[in-house]
Amino acid sequence: MTASTGGAERVLELPVAVEVVRNGLAAVADEMAITEVRTAYSTVVRDMLDFSTAVCDAEGRVLSQGLTLALQLGAIPRFMRALLDQIGTAERGDVWVANDPWHLGTHLPDLFFTKPVYLEGEAAPIAYATIVSHVIDIGGNFPGGIAVEATSLWQEGLLVPPTRIVRAGKRNEEVLRLIAANTRDPAKVLGDIRSVLAALETGAEQVRDLAARLGAADLRRFTDELLDNTERATRAALARIPDGVGEATDHLDDDGVGGPPIVFHCRVEKRGEHLSFDFTGTGEQVPSAYNTTLADVASVVTFAARAALGEDLAVNDGFNRCIDFEVPEGTIVNARPKSAVNSRAASVYRLTDVALAALSRIAERGLPANDGGPGVVYLSGEDAERGVWIFCDYVQSGWGATPTHDGVAGASHPISNAANVPVEVAEEEYPVRIVEFGLLPGTAGAGTFVGSPSTTRCYEILADGIQLSMRLERKRFAPQGLAGGGAGAAATCQIDRGDGWEDVPAKLTTILDRGDRLRIALAAGGGWGPPGERSAAAQVRDRRNGMEPHDGAETSA
Repeated sequence: MTASTGGAERVLELPVAVEVVRNGLAAVADEMAITEVRTAYSTVVRDMLDFSTAVCDAEGRVLSQGLTLALQLGAIPRFMRALLDQIGTAERGDVWVANDPWHLGTHLPDLFFTKPVYLEGEAAPIAYATIVSHVIDIGGNFPGGIAVEATSLWQEGLLVPPTRIVRAGKRNEEVLRLIAANTRDPAKVLGDIRSVLAALETGAEQVRDLAARLGAADLRRFTDELLDNTERATRAALARIPDGVGEATDHLDDDGVGGPPIVFHCRVEKRGEHLSFDFTGTGEQVPSAYNTTLADVASVVTFAARAALGEDLAVNDGFNRCIDFEVPEGTIVNARPKSAVNSRAASVYRLTDVALAALSRIAERGLPANDGGPGVVYLSGEDAERGVWIFCDYVQSGWGATPTHDGVAGASHPISNAANVPVEVAEEEYPVRIVEFGLLPGTAGAGTFVGSPSTTRCYEILADGIQLSMRLERKRFAPQGLAGGGAGAAATCQIDRGDGWEDVPAKLTTILDRGDRLRIALAAGGGWGPPGERSAAAQVRDRRNGMEPHDGAETSA
């Protein structure tokens, strides 16, 4: 190909051109993410990074995704396919938004946006800039919308069909007023939407710049080659893994509304250059908000396959050509339409755990043992200074151990990429004091390599009538180890209303008043390998840091 560079022309060979396009599009997706973070209003986007960015081609195929949430790896392709099936080609200057979990989204707080990228004088878009962004509130029965108690989609907030939020370059104020009227915190929600629109324009400008430098026809040709090249590289990586079958089973403690534990099962089969996931045996959908849709399953299998291969492989539509999955309808991970789904992340984490555990039976690359997953804490209220406010806090636990490393403490679940809200931010913006935040000794799963210790966080409430909606997991089923490693300590949660600490359910909606305290300790990561084979130097380090592992008797098979 021939590319223009400051008036001179240079010739790029095909492999070089594909790599230029790959890295250029990855940089575009990352610049979109940077723009959104810098301009966002809410802690959920600005501090916790609960959003994703992508560049898609004119057919809606994902070309690159930003370094944000792996949780949405599979959701964006489904959104683009469904949107373009419904609307055809998006017009110049439009931005579309939707959040239907069964066709165009994951759960209602995640708004999916896309903007077509047109070049001067061309009648069809060359690409689409796409963003998924979690809003702090989308209406419904519960502030923040993540309470487990919801029993149907109608209790969870505003359902947005494909809608032009920008038309011919002009914001659709009627749609913005509709969204504002259906959220408890319109200032932050509309502010975050404006940040999305700015990030989409950043992406569009940079795609146009890339097309100008490489030439529009060559850019189209080499994005096709990029997808084909990714497919070939993925198939070659799969061929290096021995053929085989792996299976794993795990559980959620319960459905949050009095039901029994929920089974998650995965069978992975690798044959030649293809990988198949089968989640048959996973429990039926539940009468609470823990249900998920196929968009989340697609994300899980994409992430798990990428983690198992462990090579420098682009994650785009070419990668996904080598993977398939099966999920019976009516299960908790393929719920029927209009079921409650807003708390679906807990099920996504467990689905990821069984997929990784099943893959670890056959993949050469070491995958982590179980971790605790995040604790989700929503505090909300109303006062004269702030009006209605919602504090969303995803407290991160840490990873299980791998065959070569101890678990990483205080890190998000592997399929997530969310961050802890800084203590200073929480205390500055909300009537809460963080009186404890750290790691607990004696909790990490023992092993040749130990899991991450428990993360604990304690909140003191500084106002009356504050609603708490909380969700923790692994209070009953502790994170298990692998290859003889020990289990991590289970989660705990307590409230002190002035008369001492009391154990409370891990899924809870209640009212807290001034002076009350909430303390959570997330489950610790499982260990990897026999504890007796841990090195002497590592044991000395454990004692020096006061972080000896958990002495529980549970170990992996």
